[in-house]
Amino acid sequence: MPRLALYRPFSLLMALVLTIVASVHAEATLQAGTSDLNKAGQLRMLSQRVAKLALQQRLNILPDRTRQEMAQSISQFDSLLADLNRLNTLPRLVRPLAGVSRRWSELKPQLGLADPDTLHVFSEDLTLAISQITNILEDETGTQSGRLVDLAQRQTMLSQRMAKLYLLNQLGRNTSVDLQITRSEFLTALNELNGAQQNTQRIRGQLELAKGQWFFYEKAIAVPRSTDLSRLENVATTSERISQVMLEIVGDYRKLY
Repeated sequence: MPRLALYRPFSLLMALVLTIVASVHAEATLQAGTSDLNKAGQLRMLSQRVAKLALQQRLNILPDRTRQEMAQSISQFDSLLADLNRLNTLPRLVRPLAGVSRRWSELKPQLGLADPDTLHVFSEDLTLAISQITNILEDETGTQSGRLVDLAQRQTMLSQRMAKLYLLNQLGRNTSVDLQITRSEFLTALNELNGAQQNTQRIRGQLELAKGQWFFYEKAIAVPRSTDLSRLENVATTSERISQVMLEIVGDYRKLY
């Protein structure tokens, strides 16, 4: 038997093994990518949530619950940021990660002071800085899964931002235009998610639940300035419920890949 023939089965076997290894590596890389993207998305949501909670404290909205949620949010932000900082070995993420750390160190001490204008400016800067990271990580995944995970995760941030803007309005700041823009962004993204071909029956059911929560939330933030504390509590709690539903959807999209 020619020597070449002896090596051919071995060569084919090695090619098959290398193909399988490459496939497993690609899958692991994708899962790691969407995991990091999800963590960055949570940071983006928390950047708005902590500002909202600080305003709730100033307005004495559900004080005990708000105090507990604030402590949890700060701890979660610190933990997620520490985890994502391991990515600073990637050249594209070095400066964005440093920018997020710097802006978080600026916002964090302001949370107890609850000055409306400072909270708004610093939280917006932090959200923009984190968005640079989510954009890079979404690009790194290079898949529709990254797009859907980020889009659904961004909805959690928008729900918190709308509540923050509404509470700022209660404190005399003119945030009506920003609130309307954020509302439109949320609705546009919700429609895009509803039309995604990757949606399973469970995801479609969760999106229907999100639409139901949005119906109540939209009505809550449409109420003009009011001294009725129950109305403010409604905005605070509804923003949390819709964020939770969207987080469930994020998890469902991640399970698809």
